[in-house]
Amino acid sequence: MKRLWIILLLCASLAGCSKERSGGAVGNGDPGQQEETGGTPINPGAMVKGPAFSDEVDDTPQVSLSNIKVLRVDGITPNFTLLTAPAISATITAGSTAMPFSPRQYFKANHDDAHFMAYYPAGTFVAGNPVKVNYTIDGSQDIMATAPSTAVWQSGGTNIAFQFEHKLALLELNVIAADQGTATAYGALQHASVSAPNELTLSISAAGSSSLARSAGSSAMADMVFTGAQMSVSPEKKSYYVMVDPASVITKIKLTFANRTATLLDLYETGTNTLGLSLEAGKKTVITAMVYADEIQCVVSIEPWKVDATNPGGEIEVGGNVP
Repeated sequence: MKRLWIILLLCASLAGCSKERSGGAVGNGDPGQQEETGGTPINPGAMVKGPAFSDEVDDTPQVSLSNIKVLRVDGITPNFTLLTAPAISATITAGSTAMPFSPRQYFKANHDDAHFMAYYPAGTFVAGNPVKVNYTIDGSQDIMATAPSTAVWQSGGTNIAFQFEHKLALLELNVIAADQGTATAYGALQHASVSAPNELTLSISAAGSSSLARSAGSSAMADMVFTGAQMSVSPEKKSYYVMVDPASVITKIKLTFANRTATLLDLYETGTNTLGLSLEAGKKTVITAMVYADEIQCVVSIEPWKVDATNPGGEIEVGGNVP
């Protein structure tokens, strides 16, 4: 089973400069500056120590993530609202444990501590208090952000640790016909979707904490399509996924079969008569639609966020779909 958990630890090195002790400027990654100041080149990598984007027994990332945005401010305490744009990018390559920063990072000559936070994907950055990153989603893209992390100045360099958290909720859909006769009568599943807000904003405070919410003033909704969804025949199960704002009010799912008109099915909270799904960031809400000759019954449950690598409908590791 591939595990998609809410914590990913990344250590990014910060190198000191041999002339810092005498007040020399620290290079920012430009080779000329490094040579001029005697700056110690940074090891441009990070070790992936957590189970996110990995198998249960192997911490090597299974997917590539590019254009991760990293914010940095310096001083005694962080104030990320001073930034006008993200100046650092990072990449994780499938099968590798390195996360290079571009450009390389160095402590400043005045020995300030360096404060970092990161988010993915890039979105549209808007400076202000709070900083905002705007997204328009279609259900196929995860949104993640880290808690702030501080690198305390050291002449020999140091490491920082990032913890990435999922900001969206994962929906899993399983459409299962009771028997082959039922599957034949309904025909192929042609469409499956839920309606949810698609304009979201990640807000980042001065201290570097972050929260995701529907964009201010937006009433936009979109069909989040379970791409490639097929109906299986019991006992086989095929799973398909979308990611949505955990604050979404989702009360129905739309299913279209070749031999049936489009069907809107009510979704009830597990074990209750309350209409609407319970969603939680970093958790998976599973919708199992059992198809019988004369009705379709939906069962809903909440489970840890993970994807079955052996399932033909679940081979894409959620969170790694590069925009």
